Amino acid sequence: MQVEINNRSLFIILPILFCTVAQLTGAGFLLPDGNGHFLTAVIPCLFALGLALVIPSSNRSWLVIGTCSSFFLIYKLLHLLQPDYAYSSLVAAFLGPLTTALLHPRSHKKITLTAKILNRTITFIILMILSCVLCFLSSSLYENIQTAINNLYMSHIYNDSYSFIYGIIYQFCETFGFGNFILEIRHLIVNTGVSQSFYSTTTAIFTTGLPGIFLAITLAQNKRKKFHYLILTLLAVASSTTGYSISMLLICLLWMQPSLFGLYLINCVFYYIIGYQIAFEPQTINKAFYNPNLDLGQINLGDMRFILYSLFIFLCNFMTSTAVLKEKQRYTQKTGQIIRVKPLIIDILSDLGTQDYSLKSITIIKALGGFDNIIHATRHDATITFTVRDLYVIDMDTLNSNGSATRYTDGLSKCVSYTMRDNTNDIYSNMLSIATHSLTDITSEYHMIEPYSIERSKFKNLYTCKEEINAMDSN
Repeated sequence: MQVEINNRSLFIILPILFCTVAQLTGAGFLLPDGNGHFLTAVIPCLFALGLALVIPSSNRSWLVIGTCSSFFLIYKLLHLLQPDYAYSSLVAAFLGPLTTALLHPRSHKKITLTAKILNRTITFIILMILSCVLCFLSSSLYENIQTAINNLYMSHIYNDSYSFIYGIIYQFCETFGFGNFILEIRHLIVNTGVSQSFYSTTTAIFTTGLPGIFLAITLAQNKRKKFHYLILTLLAVASSTTGYSISMLLICLLWMQPSLFGLYLINCVFYYIIGYQIAFEPQTINKAFYNPNLDLGQINLGDMRFILYSLFIFLCNFMTSTAVLKEKQRYTQKTGQIIRVKPLIIDILSDLGTQDYSLKSITIIKALGGFDNIIHATRHDATITFTVRDLYVIDMDTLNSNGSATRYTDGLSKCVSYTMRDNTNDIYSNMLSIATHSLTDITSEYHMIEPYSIERSKFKNLYTCKEEINAMDSN
């Protein structure tokens, strides 16, 4: 999704900072706990607004109203469908701005008030229906993932060699705050090497992997955007032990750079495979692993293998992310296109709200002989004066059917004075727009340029030959 990073991105940064400080200072009671109360959803709602406001849009009032409405609807429905899901606000914070960004009610100066109200009403109804559908799909996905993982673990299909599958599923689920059920499964065999590699690799990814990606994004930005991404990078470092903030950072990555989020998940597959081969020092892990935060006392920070592997993950994420960003920049420079998702525009009663003068403008241009015949055009009140090359190729009958046209000559210029019945300004503006798209300029005055005379130049002595040269002189 194409985004604009500016001061509005503070709505993203401040909620993450608040959650990090609250968890690190032991004030986790201020965070959403899945009780369904609206007061506990204020912080994630601000986060959702931040995601919505960085979307380039000319209708920000719709983004704010739609995001808030969709967020609280999804938040409340998820609490009713999954009362044991403590972090339903994270799903709502992602789906709220997503559903709002997919819809856009038509709103501009020429549209009537009736059409504008109807557009917003229809769009709002579609938004609520789409939010409900996505909410039920999310609830079903939440249940099915848990059931599938539990069945896989309890069956004979499970093999420790494929334990990386748990890791990649955990990373995706933890993006929306419900990866803890996999941790509960791993906790059953916490003393095994597989569990130790899982916990150590996950810790290394969160403490160094995410900062590596955000650092790569920061260095790829211009000066105006670099400061805001630098703050996100510092937050990724400071929030590396707080579960709720980690989830919000992953949602930011998925929202702002979906290609890098996909790269992050692919890299995690290899990290868990490699981590399975490393005999890490035992970690004292309990059920509170990133739920809500990570106790550094549980981690053997002095384990050299853990330190080197964390550094390896940081460098890999940084270099691969840099390569992907350079390739995206190269593609944009080569094609001149920015990859972005276009919203579905809701435009009811558009014929009543506004009128398109493009067809009438094209008809007039053709009647005048096209841009090959039109040299210049000026408007004065309801009259447009055209300077043309040939007066006899003009279709006067077509012009007179929409107004009054007169042919005349002004010195060496051949002109047509065309007075329209109405909407002269709109039709003239449309004609100029069509000319611009055709790479034609019909508004500039053109004059005969006199041949350059070197005698008028103050540098003529530099270019004047002082000695007479015989043209027949072979030397």
